[in-house]
Amino acid sequence: MDKSQLLRLVVDDQGSWWPDLQQKAQGRGCYLCLQPECLARLKGKGFARVFGEKTDRELLRKRVSQSLEQRMYSLLHRLRPRAQIGRDAVMQGLWQRESMLLLVAADASAGLLDRITQAATKRRDDGAATTMLPLPLSSEAFGAVFDRDQVAVVGWSQEGLGRILAQSVIWLRDVDAAWNGCVEQ
Repeated sequence: MDKSQLLRLVVDDQGSWWPDLQQKAQGRGCYLCLQPECLARLKGKGFARVFGEKTDRELLRKRVSQSLEQRMYSLLHRLRPRAQIGRDAVMQGLWQRESMLLLVAADASAGLLDRITQAATKRRDDGAATTMLPLPLSSEAFGAVFDRDQVAVVGWSQEGLGRILAQSVIWLRDVDAAWNGCVEQ
């Protein structure tokens, strides 16, 4: 697996582990795959073998989640000028055969989800790659990023920062469930 698909963790002088999202921090570290099958290897004594007996599992999970959330918000703000905000803008982008990353608020309506899913599927069938991801944010919280009351869906190009944003959203969405399910005491 490519290092860019892994989360780097580094240990500080006090023996505490921290996420290194830039993968540039100095010091001893390890790369962590956040997929459930990878985290399953950390069950029981596997976690202590990798992170040490004194490492607080819950504290490390919180640090990882908070770092990923900060990264997601930072990328959302950096990508704001290029965002296609709202259903109409996203649908227009899809009909122009753009390869898009679509982020959908957690409380988006079923009708909106159905319409966007149908359009994204048709675009995929026509050869335009489209990734649609649910956000762990309400439409109000998502709207605040864009200085609007509510936003249910936003689209971007999947290139560059869009690809990094997609990875961050996937990791953030999956880390709590995977961590709790696989990294048990």
